[in-house]
Amino acid sequence: MERTMHLIQVYADGQNLKQPPQLHYLVQNEGKGGLTVTLFGQSLRGTGEPSDKDKFQLAINHQPSAAPVELWTDQMVMFSLDPALMAKYNGSPRLWASLLLNGQETNALPVTVDARENPKEAPVEAPKELPENMPKAKS
Repeated sequence: MERTMHLIQVYADGQNLKQPPQLHYLVQNEGKGGLTVTLFGQSLRGTGEPSDKDKFQLAINHQPSAAPVELWTDQMVMFSLDPALMAKYNGSPRLWASLLLNGQETNALPVTVDARENPKEAPVEAPKELPENMPKAKS
């Protein structure tokens, strides 16, 4: 009820109150060129388009990152982590992704990274023949 009354007040007063920037969840997709991560949230553009006074940055482990941002809207941010950039974080299996909007950091979400060279190796197959000196199972 309180939320409804707030919305009526905003509509009646003609105000456009922005919610504070917040990340809700992420989706990650691993491909040949590295890892593509999409962060979903609210009010991710701050006051509007990036300008000289508005500074939008991606942060990995709470530090500004040079990862290329492919898309930045008010509700989602998509960026890529290539293997060279992931190696910078010492092979850590978990990185924390957040956004810096005009110097203020949003909440951080965990990104799971597979640090192996070839994460999609073929499964190990059982041998076709058993060794001759293998003991037989007792019945």
